[in-house]
Amino acid sequence: MVVAADISAALLRPHLTPSKCDLHRPSRLRTGYRKRVFIQGVATAASPPLSYSRLMNKTLISIIALTTLLSVFAIACGSNSGDGPHEADLLRKITASDRIFTAEDFLAIGMKKAKEYDVTGLTGATSAIYGFWKPGGGESVEYEIRFYPSHDEAVSNGTSFADEVTGPDGAVASDDVTWKEGTRDRRTSGFTIGGGGGSLAVKYGDYIIHSNVLILCQGRDSAQSLDRCWALINGALGIGG
Repeated sequence: MVVAADISAALLRPHLTPSKCDLHRPSRLRTGYRKRVFIQGVATAASPPLSYSRLMNKTLISIIALTTLLSVFAIACGSNSGDGPHEADLLRKITASDRIFTAEDFLAIGMKKAKEYDVTGLTGATSAIYGFWKPGGGESVEYEIRFYPSHDEAVSNGTSFADEVTGPDGAVASDDVTWKEGTRDRRTSGFTIGGGGGSLAVKYGDYIIHSNVLILCQGRDSAQSLDRCWALINGALGIGG
């Protein structure tokens, strides 16, 4: 009976040999393998080509290098601590000092005095001269220097007079200025501050007040004028020029 039952169970149990359908049906192992291959294929397709990756790396390296270079340049400029007002006060128009200047301080460095103005009407001023000087031995530049008893008086009394005749909006006609002495010396013909060919234009792009002197400096714009002003002050201080 036992043998007969075993034979019956064997006949009823599905045969272990795979059928043709089973051979075409992917097994779990084969299906899993296909999934892994598919996932790897997606990842490979999503990755940028090797040449593109290299390009991106080079671009990133260039950006980092440029940023580093700019940072070093900024630090170098910020840490430049020279002596004298030109380095410390570049483009500053008003600076105080204990030094009291006279005309001789500027004539001693080679400035050529063309005129000495009558300061009647120039409130608070003790004297004023007009002349020429060559910054760094270069081209001749025109200057007007106004002297005051102190720095405070130069600022309080001289600022409005200087603002009136300097910069792109400076007055060039005698009828438009408060202090008329030397008006012709403060203007030039065209191609400078706000001027066209043949028109009258302001000669002095800007001015500085350093210690007790107010200096109007020839220049095509404020930056050039201020640079020339500081060159003259530095020269008088023996720093350069």
